[in-house]
Amino acid sequence: MRLTHSWGGTSVRHRIVAGVRARSQKRLFGGQQSIALGASVADAPDDRAAPVLAFGPDDRSHVRQYTFGLGYNLDVNGKGSLGLAIQKSDYRKETRFADPLLLPAESHDKPVLFSVNATVALFSGLSAYGGYVRGLEESAVAPDIASNRNEAPPALRTSQMDGGLRYAISPRLSMIVGLFEVKKPYFNVDATNRFRELGTVTNRGIEFSLAGTALPGLTVIAGALLLDPKVSGEAVTAGIIGPRPAGPSVGVVSPILTGSLSGRKHGHSTSPTKAIRGRQGIASIPSRRQRATLSGLAQDTGSILEEQNCFCADKLRTCSMIIAGE
Repeated sequence: MRLTHSWGGTSVRHRIVAGVRARSQKRLFGGQQSIALGASVADAPDDRAAPVLAFGPDDRSHVRQYTFGLGYNLDVNGKGSLGLAIQKSDYRKETRFADPLLLPAESHDKPVLFSVNATVALFSGLSAYGGYVRGLEESAVAPDIASNRNEAPPALRTSQMDGGLRYAISPRLSMIVGLFEVKKPYFNVDATNRFRELGTVTNRGIEFSLAGTALPGLTVIAGALLLDPKVSGEAVTAGIIGPRPAGPSVGVVSPILTGSLSGRKHGHSTSPTKAIRGRQGIASIPSRRQRATLSGLAQDTGSILEEQNCFCADKLRTCSMIIAGE
């Protein structure tokens, strides 16, 4: 539920947004079966008989979350905008395993999250934008290979800063060039094979996007992402792990190009989304409205309150997704 009150004239507009959200999500997972196929060779055909599959019972997880938020938005026509939002969230995740020897795993957090964003009109068609968001990201349980398998880490506190320039080539076609930095706890197995927080992963990068109607009937969406991920913390200092996280590569460039003509969509996207998932427990892709807000395509405090939920928008995902228009 969301309540909105707006006031002001054509030159200056104010808006206050109050929102309440509830979420209940249940998931079945596990029950996998391991089949030993024996030795093989890579340079010759190796046909095998179809294995007999006998999957086990499923594990179950249940996420419950309640969020209360309040936001303020100031829009000065022709000069810029300012958005402030704060929300209190009650997040609880319970995981029950089919194996009766494993105890249920629980994670509970009650964070206060906030965001601030602003735009400033520099001159005709060109504006600068910037923002900062604190969020909460759902974490995955420890993997089966870990000595503490199925243990539930707490939800991940995340933060994101971004800023850049937005140029309106035409009223319906815009270009964005921006910098971003996303930080969150880095979980992986340590030297003793225990799955725990080993430090902080920082993802810095540059994004470029071009989106809008280039010609009547022709919509073009294109972009690219340059990524530089690094890990810092006690495990890196002690030499237990290296300074680069598993998954994303340094200097990854993710080109995206989509378009539509007469209602038919064509495009190609090479996205780093799958490559960076790893064991980071990425749980939800933010909605299109949120991605637009946090990427500078729009500045709307109401959208942040309505769509942020408990997940911090992650440029590693949102840049490729917003550009591709998924």
